[in-house]
Amino acid sequence: MRDYFAEVIRQRARTLYALVVREADDPNAAPVEFVIISLAHWLVGMLTWWIEHGMAYSPQQMTIWSARFAMQGYPSALGFDVAHAIGEVAPSDR
Repeated sequence: MRDYFAEVIRQRARTLYALVVREADDPNAAPVEFVIISLAHWLVGMLTWWIEHGMAYSPQQMTIWSARFAMQGYPSALGFDVAHAIGEVAPSDR
């Protein structure tokens, strides 16, 4: 299952590379394969959790949570107002 998700994510990554300019000079950017495998493992884990808990949440709710987690990170998925918290930090403290 992980390999299937990894291949789907690779295909999506190719599309993103064609559409979005990536900052190639960012020394902290993760290798593409690291991100692909990490997301694939996360998807398998998330689906396993959902099934093991009796699929108590709708597929739509799982999609919302998954998208929020993947796009905005776990603090946002937990309901924290990350943008607001970051905005309160003085620029010299970043």
